[in-house]
Amino acid sequence: MEVKRIVCPSCKANIDFSKSDKKEVMCEYCRSIVYLDDKGQVISPEESMERLKNIANDASKELDNAINSKGFKIVLSMVIIFFIAIVGVGIFFAFSGNMDIQKNYSKFDISSFNDELEMYSGTKSGFFLSFLLDEVITKNKTQKEHIITVVYGDDKTSNTDEIRELKKKFSNEKNYDVSLDYDNNGFVNQVTIYDR
Repeated sequence: MEVKRIVCPSCKANIDFSKSDKKEVMCEYCRSIVYLDDKGQVISPEESMERLKNIANDASKELDNAINSKGFKIVLSMVIIFFIAIVGVGIFFAFSGNMDIQKNYSKFDISSFNDELEMYSGTKSGFFLSFLLDEVITKNKTQKEHIITVVYGDDKTSNTDEIRELKKKFSNEKNYDVSLDYDNNGFVNQVTIYDR
């Protein structure tokens, strides 16, 4: 800036703007803030605020015009369509991923997993429930991709320690009904036991 000295409009003291690269400086005598415009002329704080308001209003109008323009609406539409397409592709791959998993299991894999459990389906004595729950515990420990949940009354768990405790609730002399549920791949994923 070419201007070296300016007079404070409040107290008429000389103000040295050469020590500052800002457009406002505090007067060392009266503590008033002195503003310079782009041409190096002193302006009042009110004028400075008015200029800033005008700049903000102009920017706001330009933003409103940009938002209301066809170009902005086209870009916004394209962004929304792109987002929907990405979500759709994600959903497609999620479902097709599940289908691929289903194709990877052979009937033999599914049958060998289920056969030992299915022989306990129907009405069984508490004596046989003990063997069924032992089988569930073993499968939950060894086959982490096919966890089985056991449901009996208010109890619902796939935790092996809790299933072990659940075994104690069944009487060898009493009969129970056992039903099995299967996941999307055909593996048993829930054993439900009912009192008869």
